[in-house]
Amino acid sequence: MPKPEGLNWLYAVPAAAAYISEQSVEEATAESRRVLEADGWHWFGDTTVSYFMRKEGIRLQVMVTAAPAQGNKTVLQYTAEQLSSALPVPENSKGSVIPITRW
Repeated sequence: MPKPEGLNWLYAVPAAAAYISEQSVEEATAESRRVLEADGWHWFGDTTVSYFMRKEGIRLQVMVTAAPAQGNKTVLQYTAEQLSSALPVPENSKGSVIPITRW
């Protein structure tokens, strides 16, 4: 997985990894998205605490938070999931809301 410069490894398991950063949550979020997009990942939605990217049938959840147990440093966590199908991502998609049309 691509990761921004300056991150230190915290832990890794087969489908997840976490890193510690001295950057703010906002800086680490923006930099992680920039690095992922440069590696070919596509925006795939977000929640209030994380965002999702997709590449070649893999959905990646990226959570960037302040971690009190780590001295309030920023923790970047990747969690990967194999998708059951991979439809194309529309270019210039802005959000995850799809309008429903009644017939």
